[in-house]
Amino acid sequence: MQRAIVRMQAIISETLFLARSRMQRLPFDPGPIDLREFCSQMVADHEENPRLKFQCAAGRFPATGDALRLRQALENLLSNALKYSEGRWCEPERQP
Repeated sequence: MQRAIVRMQAIISETLFLARSRMQRLPFDPGPIDLREFCSQMVADHEENPRLKFQCAAGRFPATGDALRLRQALENLLSNALKYSEGRWCEPERQP
């Protein structure tokens, strides 16, 4: 039940986001973010998906940005990756 409530809130929030962006009234609230902690929490929020795992080098990865907008963008990418990976693990490769 809790997950359904969280997902419904996300849908409502995304709908408001789209409406505000079309009206050019999109709020932007930059602040400090630790990207390692941020991504770790995002993956933890998707614990029901066993294909998803988070690996990152030790240490902090400080950045400045709008956590809400960043989460929306990464949620979209993550959702698409899981949806279109046809049940396989997707692991990024480091390119030389």
